[in-house]
Amino acid sequence: MATADRPKNDLVGAFRRLGLSESSAKIAAGGRAGLHEATTPTTDPADGSFGKADFAYTPSDDPDTWQLRIAAEPGGEPDPDLVRAAVDALGGTPGGDFVEIPADALPGVLKTLSDAWRDAIPDEELPPVLSAEAATFLALGVPVKGLNAAIRGRDRRR
Repeated sequence: MATADRPKNDLVGAFRRLGLSESSAKIAAGGRAGLHEATTPTTDPADGSFGKADFAYTPSDDPDTWQLRIAAEPGGEPDPDLVRAAVDALGGTPGGDFVEIPADALPGVLKTLSDAWRDAIPDEELPPVLSAEAATFLALGVPVKGLNAAIRGRDRRR
């Protein structure tokens, strides 16, 4: 093993011991760059690989514009690790700020991610950014990066 690879491999091992899957551990060990790479297209859907349904945000027919990959295999079911990474990349969780989604496209992206979360991670509650309450706040003009704070604030007032 090359000396330069050892720190990343040590991180992968540490994340595996924390309970992450192999693919999640590799994404986490890659830091922000790993998260970005995991949520963007890696192959050309025109050659029969990933298609629009494998991404949460597909603003055009041009695969270069597709973002937030949610399927590990072309045409496959949503992958729990990729769905979590896509939610993180929206900025809905601390440290996730890679993808800028236009306001008019955001409700559709959030619906796609909510459906993917329910399919891939049915035993976990939806993150606040994917809740119905989040859609209300978005309609009022609260930016996606402020949704978690807005929802937490509302919960405290109840």
